Amino acid sequence: RNLFNKIDVVLPIWNFEKNCKVMIWQDFAIGETVLLLRLINILKSHNTVNFTIYLDPRLISLFEHNFPSFNFVDFNVQSDLSVYDYHLPIGSMIKLIDNSNVEKIKEIPILKFTKNTNQEKNLISIFFSSHNIKDSDHKSIKNDQLLKLLTPLKQDYKFQIINYGKSKQILENFLNEHKFKVKPIEKDLYNNFENLSEVFLNSSMSIMTSCSEAYISAALGVKTIILFNQTFTSHWMWHHKDSKLKNIWFQDLYCYPFKKIKDQIIFDHFPDLEKIIEKK
Repeated sequence: RNLFNKIDVVLPIWNFEKNCKVMIWQDFAIGETVLLLRLINILKSHNTVNFTIYLDPRLISLFEHNFPSFNFVDFNVQSDLSVYDYHLPIGSMIKLIDNSNVEKIKEIPILKFTKNTNQEKNLISIFFSSHNIKDSDHKSIKNDQLLKLLTPLKQDYKFQIINYGKSKQILENFLNEHKFKVKPIEKDLYNNFENLSEVFLNSSMSIMTSCSEAYISAALGVKTIILFNQTFTSHWMWHHKDSKLKNIWFQDLYCYPFKKIKDQIIFDHFPDLEKIIEKK
């Protein structure tokens, strides 16, 4: 994978040394950062080490509330790195999990939100990549498949669109054309992840193609369904699921792989959303 963020660091990699200062820094994009940074829960046992985490500023409020014993810093801020003894890219935090403690994944806590929210039981958050947008074509769902997926929910549920920009307008036009009920969102979800978290927690479930927002939904404990292109190595995290398609990295996440053969999308198991909603 290409790094999302690069820092020229001359410090050695932290390898569980004690009595030291460690800078942890974000090397991947938002989604994988949310997935892996929650492993700092395991670092609490290393109580002789002082950790400072350089992070996308949009994520700081969400993580510092849940992990108050760690110091979080905007990764855009120029800092004196000589005060640290070691560094650790967030992408390397996977080494905190090995064959002897893989069960610790189940101990990763749900990210708690600071504001009170009121869940609407018939409200579903959706994010679908558009096949009309080049950069997301590999993970998009065509309109006929999307219609097949959502139509069973049409009568009893309304939808709020998490997309932004051009893809939001495309999805909104599609839902309106097919007479789905849509709840508008007026808040900025891209620049303010507190707004995004509040929107997710106001809904009963999220249905999405692979995107950064999907990680946040799942990390908040919202029941989340991911539809992902299994041929892309960047989707490695969604492959970690059990026989019931439940992902091991999050407490209530279900992953449905598909293949793209020319213009055709083929699911191994087509999602039955009504049944998934009923699961406790």
